[in-house]
Amino acid sequence: MKKFNIKEWQTKMNEASVANVRGLSDLSGAYYTIGDELADMSANIENVRSTPEGIVWADDTLGKGELQKELKLFKTMEKLFNKSKLGKVL
Repeated sequence: MKKFNIKEWQTKMNEASVANVRGLSDLSGAYYTIGDELADMSANIENVRSTPEGIVWADDTLGKGELQKELKLFKTMEKLFNKSKLGKVL
C-alpha cells in the first residue's frame, strides 16, 4: 500500500487550481471580447446608416430596409448577452 504524501497531494491540487483559474481567465476574456464585438457591430451599422452613401450602399447590397433589421438584430443580441447569468458572475 502506497503511503499518503501530503506534499504530492498539495502539488496536484495547486496544479489543478492553476489550470482552473487559467480557464476562468480565458472564459472571462472571451466573454468581454464578445460583448465588445456586439457593441461595435451596432455602432458600425449606425455609422453606415448615418451617411447617404452608406444608406445607398446598404439598399443596393442588402436590400431596402435590411440595414434597420440588422441593427435591430444586433441590439437584441446585445441585450440578451447582457442579461446572461455568466455575465453577472464574471
